[in-house]
Amino acid sequence: MLTSFRALAARIADATPQLAATLKRFPLWTGKGWTSQRPIYVLDGEAISEADLPGFNVWRLGLSNFSDLAPLFDVLGITRLRLESFRPRALCASGIAEGEGRRKLFAEAVALLRDELIRTDVVLYESLKCSWMELLQARFVIDHSLEIIADLEGHPPIRIPARAHMMTEPLTMIVRSLEDTGASQAGGQAVASLFDGDRQKLAWAWASVWHQTRPDRQVGQIILPSAKPEGAGVASRLSALQAQAGERSDSQKKTPKPLRGKAAAKTQSPIQVRRLREIDDLEPSQGTIVNEGTTNNGLVFVKSRTKGQSSRVYNPAAGSNGGAPKPSTRTVLPPVGDREQLALEAVRRALRLDPEQLQDVRARRGIGVDAIDELRQCYEIKMSSGSAFPSDITLTPSEVDAAQNDPDFFLAVVVGLEEGEGCLKVRFIFNPLEQLAAKIRGEVTLTGVDKAEALEYEFSVSDLT
Repeated sequence: MLTSFRALAARIADATPQLAATLKRFPLWTGKGWTSQRPIYVLDGEAISEADLPGFNVWRLGLSNFSDLAPLFDVLGITRLRLESFRPRALCASGIAEGEGRRKLFAEAVALLRDELIRTDVVLYESLKCSWMELLQARFVIDHSLEIIADLEGHPPIRIPARAHMMTEPLTMIVRSLEDTGASQAGGQAVASLFDGDRQKLAWAWASVWHQTRPDRQVGQIILPSAKPEGAGVASRLSALQAQAGERSDSQKKTPKPLRGKAAAKTQSPIQVRRLREIDDLEPSQGTIVNEGTTNNGLVFVKSRTKGQSSRVYNPAAGSNGGAPKPSTRTVLPPVGDREQLALEAVRRALRLDPEQLQDVRARRGIGVDAIDELRQCYEIKMSSGSAFPSDITLTPSEVDAAQNDPDFFLAVVVGLEEGEGCLKVRFIFNPLEQLAAKIRGEVTLTGVDKAEALEYEFSVSDLT
């Protein structure tokens, strides 16, 4: 049968209109039976050729590459689906964090593949649809539950699990595991989807060069995959945190007020230090779950632009200082240490913790959290002097590691630290690498903080003052 189809493909250009119309209804084998129904799909490529598509007719001819039968597709009414026809269904920030540590290893394999093709097959080398520099600089993501999806006009989308996939915009290699990266039928097929040549040969070549790379060079940069057990959902963890605060005594000892430069504020200096809130005069609310059920995970890729380009605009009316009058008094933020201490105190009071129940570990560099409570729950605190919750929060590598591997990690965001800037508020976001989207620039920036499901506390003036 295969020989007949190949012979037909070689002569199909000379087919009469009557024959072409007949072939539109030609029965094709689906692996379970013959069908004349259309549409019918063909999965072209070893990585997806055996995928099960319930509810769809798939031509099963026992091939993983249909290139020599491509002339038949139009006349037989066949829709060709290749690996590049699909896109990743969803990605999370934890996959970026894990893959970033292996990005240089991927680039090394690309360089080896490039050199190998230059020596052995220049035609194949030149068939790459992007530039080699773009491929060398491609992102690398490890997603342990990778699924790919193809949108079909007039039909429900096709969704299948995948071991590897190459996303072209922006160029990103996504794999289920590091082992899948070096497999010819997984990572090899994904890389080969970028070429207009012999993809099977490319897949084998990729598997060969991958095993020549040096994983030991990257050991110091690995972000280990999460080993934490399956835990409770986000809403239940936030509710549990709220309940813990409610069970604690409200009659807690007042901590001494730190001096925040009041004497300096009374002087006539032209530079004035802005005042922080007096937290002893404030009382936190009982806590509210905000944006309940909202998910904002995935990836946001920021397009690069020439550094400083947007500011290189001459405005003749602006003058040397843009025409703005000089302020009579300049103001500066209070010292970082004072702001950090106030943010930590706001977190403690929101959770109704006594001072000895919340350990300040900011001085211990590299552990990725700022505080640990008596239940060994970890808090990484980010703060803003303004009253609005920021959209973006940047995590350092050690903070990413803690967020990924600690089962009780909360991102605590404190706003309204300054006097006169709305209300002092604290939000607790559980499992931020899964709840927030990652913005790719070079470091890992989590975005959507202001819209994520969180436990929020708002401070108001205490009735006792």
